[in-house]
Amino acid sequence: MPGEPSIIGASQWRTELPSLNGRVVTLREPAMQDLGPLVDLLSLGDATRFGLDEPVSDVGVQDLIERFARERSGGISFTYVITLATARTIVG
Repeated sequence: MPGEPSIIGASQWRTELPSLNGRVVTLREPAMQDLGPLVDLLSLGDATRFGLDEPVSDVGVQDLIERFARERSGGISFTYVITLATARTIVG
């Protein structure tokens, strides 16, 4: 029926998350090219809520990005980063 979500499309998130584009922000799956900005963001004081037990490092964030991909492909969960649509700067 037109306008209803597709069951086939809904199950494809395990392969790849769709980007969600708005006028101000874009939500997309984190990737290795986000390593530096994510290290900076996760180094902020309130980032402990993301389950990081160790001090934030390049290796730790790389492991985190890889874990996000494994959990998505396993159908456990998914993770988006929030970027400003115009600058593509990660803000969340």
